[in-house]
Amino acid sequence: MMTHNLNKTKANNKVILIGLDGATFDLLRPLAEEGQMPNLKKILRMGVYGELESTIPPYTATAWTSMATGKNPGKHGIFHFLVRSEDFSHKVYLNNTLIKARKIWNILSDEDKKVGIINFPISYPTEKVNGFMVSGFLTPKSAKDITYPKELLEKIINHVGDHVIYVPLPISNNLTEKESIDLTKKINNQILKRREMLDYLMDNHESDFLMAVFMGLDQIQHKFWKYLDKEESSFYNSEEGKKLRPLLMENYYCIDNMLGDIVRDVDDKTSIFIISDHGFGSFKKEFYLNRWLSDMGLLKYDKKRLLLNKVVYKRLGILRRSGFPELWGGVIPDSFQDGYIDWSKTKAYCGHSSEQAIYINLKGRDKNGVVEPGTEYEELIDLIKEELPRIIDNETGEKIVDKVYKPKNIYSGPYVKNTSDLFVVPKDYSYAISPFISLRRKGYLAKISSPAGYHRKNGIFIALGNNIKRSKTIYNTSILDITPTILYLMGIPIPDDMDGKVVTDIFEDEFLDNNQIRFTDAKSNDSLNEDIYTEKEKDEIQDSLKGLGYL
Repeated sequence: MMTHNLNKTKANNKVILIGLDGATFDLLRPLAEEGQMPNLKKILRMGVYGELESTIPPYTATAWTSMATGKNPGKHGIFHFLVRSEDFSHKVYLNNTLIKARKIWNILSDEDKKVGIINFPISYPTEKVNGFMVSGFLTPKSAKDITYPKELLEKIINHVGDHVIYVPLPISNNLTEKESIDLTKKINNQILKRREMLDYLMDNHESDFLMAVFMGLDQIQHKFWKYLDKEESSFYNSEEGKKLRPLLMENYYCIDNMLGDIVRDVDDKTSIFIISDHGFGSFKKEFYLNRWLSDMGLLKYDKKRLLLNKVVYKRLGILRRSGFPELWGGVIPDSFQDGYIDWSKTKAYCGHSSEQAIYINLKGRDKNGVVEPGTEYEELIDLIKEELPRIIDNETGEKIVDKVYKPKNIYSGPYVKNTSDLFVVPKDYSYAISPFISLRRKGYLAKISSPAGYHRKNGIFIALGNNIKRSKTIYNTSILDITPTILYLMGIPIPDDMDGKVVTDIFEDEFLDNNQIRFTDAKSNDSLNEDIYTEKEKDEIQDSLKGLGYL
């Protein structure tokens, strides 16, 4: 039972947290049992493990921020890679200054604990900490201030060579054999360089809390899931799959070797956490949500203009260069939509694919709002919530949509008002919600000729080391629980506005008896709320997000 007792604690553990973006036990557990990841197999027996529930939607920006703050998105303000302004007039690309809650490294720094943060996905620009920070995903290629302190970058380059933050992915999933091999080699090099940097920083900088995030598994799985998942037998057993898979597996072997070395080298005062922000699986169909909204009479667009411009784009080669073969079937991507939607007659529309969301075109909030607040708004919300879960995939007979949520029903806090009006959870996350406008398709679904990997809500959680139980499976653990659990293990009071809980099931009884869970008054966060990127950097970030299928 939790208590506000501030006296009874003997905890003073150090913690290493390894983040494996996109890691899933659906792949890792079989690889461990088959002996392909022998160190992971040992680690699972040495500590506790279980699935880690991600956020809704289960995407990198929202999930990692929730992990680092211990708070739901309504309190930290991050729902997507594009962050809406307070007045809903525009969106800016996510950066560290837009996170409106204190992260675990801020709390530990204030407690005079030494911290080291490596490649956390939303850590650019870096911030002052009691230790060091190296920024991660969404850092512009041209950026120089990617470390704190600034002089650390030169030391890293001198010892590691070129620092590879992130290998951008191509937009298309239909890659040639050479393109697939070249991309995989670049991702493998990225993970090797990060491992070298981690080793250098661990050897030369003492930390009470060290966190390093590796994104290679996520990148590999986005593009090549079909060659890793045995259930995709026609691709898994194909000649291309057999040729490429050994190269893909190098990423997993590198992770396994790294985990083995860390576990072997740490002292008995250090505990290790291994987590992912979400899981992974395949999707074979896209659900054109805007098409459904159009057929419901809630979205209006100019078909003549769409068809005319499609012909123009085709002749100019724009559609072919975009890498979307679906576009030849009469589909316009969401980046083209604003010019084709008739906002004066549109009541609702789909957000970006990774938002898994519907926006209401609301008067007084949106620039061209048409829906009256109050009764009309609530009736429209109720209509969509009622009708969406009724849609059936005629081929399988199953529902396409599992749940439709109002944000206030799953999140709380001052920033809930800044997100979408509805979240749409697809059935088993096996249908990709697409904002594309489909012109010629009669239904709302389209098969994907080449199955791609996409996010699932079940990430991974592993903990081992001092004061942690052995060979135990745990359940009902949320990504919001990571920060309060680590603070408790390190003997630090937990801010009382955190939503996550201490996962007491992982600890030895003696440790729990000697260390009561302590709370403290939460401090406010001085968020700068800045749009920091140049136009060139915005284009670069946009391409990276498109390569992952987020835009």
